[in-house]
Amino acid sequence: MGSSPRFFFAFSSVLRFALNFGFLERPLAAGFLWGVATGEWALAIHVAIFFELIWLDLFPAGTYIPPNAVASMLLTLGVSRYFNIQDASLLAFPMLVSLPAALLASRIEYWQRKMQNAGYNRLIQWGRKDVEDSEPGRILFRSLLQSFVMHVAFFCLCQLVLIGTIRGLSWYLGHLPVINGVEWLHLWFVAGLGGVMSLRVRRSYFVFALGLVSIVLIGIA
Repeated sequence: MGSSPRFFFAFSSVLRFALNFGFLERPLAAGFLWGVATGEWALAIHVAIFFELIWLDLFPAGTYIPPNAVASMLLTLGVSRYFNIQDASLLAFPMLVSLPAALLASRIEYWQRKMQNAGYNRLIQWGRKDVEDSEPGRILFRSLLQSFVMHVAFFCLCQLVLIGTIRGLSWYLGHLPVINGVEWLHLWFVAGLGGVMSLRVRRSYFVFALGLVSIVLIGIA
């Protein structure tokens, strides 16, 4: 499967909250970095656009932890490399099946925050003592290392489950799961619902629904 998807996922997950470098934790930025590292520009951008749009409506506000869209994106890219597929009709199934991983990844981040309560208490005690030592540095290093290791383990488990599911279906069907007739534009249009929802304008919902119904009717005709 290669180690690059695991590293990219763990690195981007650390960037979500622990280190702030702008939008590097977003699917489009992670997809760009994947293209730089692997040369798979077209595939990375196609997949990144889908996951960027579909989770666009959910963003961090207050204590809310949004889905980690990069998890689903890198799982899809990992499957693409494992099975040597790049066609939208073959990747549509892995993309849809990998969506829950984004939600599970946000739960991992929540659990990791809970685990850091002890570190927060130690930091408060350090501040009250008014002494100079490396306690804040140790707490930060442990937190970053813990987050990185947890996300690597989580990604490996998810990829094993996803690849096992696809291999099982391939054995049952006699071929890789495929959604015939699906192109990247179809996937982007469906994912565009997330972008429309982020507008918070009811009229935009109506226009999007009307466009979707029109496309379906044209396809049937």
